Amino acid sequence: MNDSFLWGIGSSAHQIEGNRLGRGDSTWDRFSEQPNKIADGFRADVGCDHYHRWREDLALMKDLGLTSARFSLSWPRVEPAEGTVGDWSFYEALTDGYLAAGIEPIVNLFHWDFPLWAEDDGGWNDPRTADRFGRFAATAQSRLGDRVKTWLTFNEPNCFIGDGLMGTVHAPGHNWGWEQGAIAIRTFFRAHRQAMEALNGSVSIALTGPVSCAADGYSKTFDASRRSLWPFALWSDPLLGGEWNKEALLAMPELSLVYEDPPPAPADFITLNLYSGDSPLRPGHAVSAFNWPVTPEVLYWGSRFFSERYSKPILIGENGMAGIEWPDENGEVHDPARVDFLRSHLRALRRAMDEGIPVIGYHHWTLLDNFEWHEGFRKRFGLVYVDFETGKRTPKTSFYAYRDLISE
Repeated sequence: MNDSFLWGIGSSAHQIEGNRLGRGDSTWDRFSEQPNKIADGFRADVGCDHYHRWREDLALMKDLGLTSARFSLSWPRVEPAEGTVGDWSFYEALTDGYLAAGIEPIVNLFHWDFPLWAEDDGGWNDPRTADRFGRFAATAQSRLGDRVKTWLTFNEPNCFIGDGLMGTVHAPGHNWGWEQGAIAIRTFFRAHRQAMEALNGSVSIALTGPVSCAADGYSKTFDASRRSLWPFALWSDPLLGGEWNKEALLAMPELSLVYEDPPPAPADFITLNLYSGDSPLRPGHAVSAFNWPVTPEVLYWGSRFFSERYSKPILIGENGMAGIEWPDENGEVHDPARVDFLRSHLRALRRAMDEGIPVIGYHHWTLLDNFEWHEGFRKRFGLVYVDFETGKRTPKTSFYAYRDLISE
């Protein structure tokens, strides 16, 4: 790892900010108020209360020795009703705080908290949503662009479209078929294109999907012949390579509507959210609290395959492990599994870099235990334990392990 390597963490607005009174409602607010949608019936109305405690959290990041951090903007916070100006001062202060601490901010425009006013006035199957998102991106550029040099447009489009629009697990839970889904995918690509045009600096998009962890896994990793939104190449070929994937169109002819538009300009760098890969498993294989197999090699093979296909710098935008931890009798929180997860995955990433793969940074998911979408507060990804009743932060063993890895 060199001196310019981006050691960081990732976060998202709805999962950590709280302070619902300070923003407009999102689709996740409505979804969370419906019965049996969120584990234990909890909502993110307060959660980590990062909105009020961001200085405390920034001090933790500085103590870690981070050189970068990714956070998302809450679209309904900064535009609580269409055309209105909301609470940009929070993100301006947050950005200034990062810079003062020597931490480069990477700003993600959209991490799934879609404004309810936009949802109720057409949503993702309305072409006006692309124009609205383009306006949002342009406003972000005008407000923060003098300080923010690196942007992400969206986080994991296959998740918010597949799980939320074409599924029922995530908000808004429409369960659309392929015909309506294709319209949403077209709107997404148009929105991304407009954001790319509005933003200055270096721009990317965070993608996720299954990586086949083997020397012969390249073709399987980029196989888009399945009728599914999960194959990487359905998204990565147009977003990173500037070309529609023809295999995906054969599997999903409904995409012909999407392919009528020109593909967007390729992103400036690759952002990969990698948690677990497709790898041979043995009986009793280690799994996280989400039951995801622990496969450190996913960072090596994912970086290698994407570098071979697109020849761009690579940022690991998310990588982490869900656990179930609690303070012991001394108030300490020990998470040895996450410590091992960090070390083993960073060794795999170092292997990729030693082979000349241009990895520019690693963002661990995440700093704080937070609202884990439909799982509520059951699953904990944080390096810092959060008592969701009092807000108290307690660094876990993994916090100090990550700090040592960065300093070393």
